Amino acid sequence: MFKFRLCFKTQGPFTGDEEFVEFAAGSPSQQLRLSAGLRGGKLGESKRFSLSGGPFPAAEKAEEIADMLRIAVLHYATEQRIGVDVGEHALRGLSLTERGRRLFSEQLAAPVLEDNLGITVYRPNPMPSFLGVHFELSAPKSTQAFVDAIASNLGRWRFASPKAELATTLYGVAHFETSPAARFLALFMCLEALLEPAPRGDAVRAHVDRLIKETKTAQIPCDERASLLGGLARLRDRSIAKTGQTLASDLLVGRKYDSLHPGAFFKKIYELRNALVHRGRFDPNVLHGIGGEVDRFVSDLLLEQFIEEGAPIRHRQHPTSWVTGFGRNSFQRLTLYIAAILSVAMLVFPPFHLVFDGFVQNLGHSFVFNPPRPDATVDTGMLLTQWVTVVLVARIVWLLVRDKD
Repeated sequence: MFKFRLCFKTQGPFTGDEEFVEFAAGSPSQQLRLSAGLRGGKLGESKRFSLSGGPFPAAEKAEEIADMLRIAVLHYATEQRIGVDVGEHALRGLSLTERGRRLFSEQLAAPVLEDNLGITVYRPNPMPSFLGVHFELSAPKSTQAFVDAIASNLGRWRFASPKAELATTLYGVAHFETSPAARFLALFMCLEALLEPAPRGDAVRAHVDRLIKETKTAQIPCDERASLLGGLARLRDRSIAKTGQTLASDLLVGRKYDSLHPGAFFKKIYELRNALVHRGRFDPNVLHGIGGEVDRFVSDLLLEQFIEEGAPIRHRQHPTSWVTGFGRNSFQRLTLYIAAILSVAMLVFPPFHLVFDGFVQNLGHSFVFNPPRPDATVDTGMLLTQWVTVVLVARIVWLLVRDKD
């Protein structure tokens, strides 16, 4: 016989002083138990929980029911707009060595399994103990070092462009993301906000223009025509992948990331981003292992966007260059200025929310130093979403006005 256990984390606790509650769900009815994540803990004091059920005659059946339960948990979290981690991107098998497993098993007089997020199917006889180490890391910064840095750098730097300022702002917000996958995507979004694809050669652009002209008169549905025209228009400029590799190779000469040259490293994380976003498949261990290098890579690129006062902004006079200036025409410059102003305004008047008993109450926008309630906190997820929306809209407008002046 087999039982299952689905372990997950939420933004906040549930209500109640019980260690667990039992209930029936599904058709046919399944008897389930919701427990606090730590032995002896209460549902109203925990952010880590487990759902368990069984027994079942086969491991495959236990896995099937557990997966249905996982989907139900994700649906609930989506409907309630709360964060949940069901372990899909978590590292597994790091808590115990085989020697440690045997040692604890002897001390507890029972089999020992690792207390991982996600689904675990096991034999209930004898009943195993779940063992793991759970912690949150915090790295305090020296107050004096911060004061010294501000004192020495005040008025020293300016941004190379509004795009650089926006990307740097997004970089700061990305560190509020605790999920490795979410932080990786947020960091890569900083790169996308920074990049400005250069135009392709005249012959290529002329060929693309002919395709655009033919597509405009093609006898195809309007929505399909609009989609094709949008894709063709983007082909007039170089790809994000090529632009990012060129930028990294130009600005980070002599450096290496994950033992790769900057251009090759950008290509690697671009492919990882595509695997995550477009195919939904990637190796969590690779993502965890590369996270620190991605952070360092983005930080180094952004530091190159700070220009000392009095120094000229660098431009590479080459048809494949990445443009680090303020835009190619007045409409594009205006678009960037508006995006930067909106981003700053969102930071000054951010969205607030109140989290209590596992539920979230939205409190609207307010001045950052005057929240609507003393116990309200900034809704960083919503703020990041708003910034991303501004970046995407600004990018679309930038493309639409690129040929105007």
